[in-house]
Amino acid sequence: MSLKHKQEALLKVLNYLLAYRPDEFGLFPDEEGYISIDSIKQALSEEEEWKFVKKSDILEAIRSDKEGKFEIKDEKVRSIEVFSGFLKIPYEISPPPKTLYCGIKRKAYPFVREKGLIAPKENYIALTPSKDLALRMAKRRDPKPLVLEIHAYEASKRGVRFLQVAPLMFLAKEIPPTYILGPPLEKVALRKKARAKGPKTEEKRSKKWERNRRKRRDLK
Repeated sequence: MSLKHKQEALLKVLNYLLAYRPDEFGLFPDEEGYISIDSIKQALSEEEEWKFVKKSDILEAIRSDKEGKFEIKDEKVRSIEVFSGFLKIPYEISPPPKTLYCGIKRKAYPFVREKGLIAPKENYIALTPSKDLALRMAKRRDPKPLVLEIHAYEASKRGVRFLQVAPLMFLAKEIPPTYILGPPLEKVALRKKARAKGPKTEEKRSKKWERNRRKRRDLK
């Protein structure tokens, strides 16, 4: 593939990611529509087609765009179309589905069991109705993370606020432990060992989900 065609293909993916479905890549824009270029690089590199993409490739592609669809600011980029799309920016309070999922580092599980999920200052907990997507996002921080089930609708009825960015991405500041379902603490280490020996069923499901997502993206 020539450099020109490679840039055109990358621009198409970036436009889909930034203007339509960042949630499908496990990303969410800030309240001005920006996503860090480093985060985009990491998300794209998880796909076979873009596994060797560099930050410089992304910057060059954006700067080569003659239509001026993107804006760069402080190592972040956004689509100027984002505000005319269905992405909910600024974020909107929205009733969540019955169940959402969140992936965490295994070593954080004892704290979460006791205190719940608490977002870092000026940030959010990212939640998704897709267990596969929650796993993909969590693997960016831990190679063998733990995916928790969140009783989101019940939590919302008790005052927990959920913000929706896109169909597959919800945000929250805090989730009390009452609404978090995970394995008993004593079984977490055992599951970690068993997973290392067993079939990679989660990876197979994730790859199938990614193939279906690419088909939808190509229609844009």
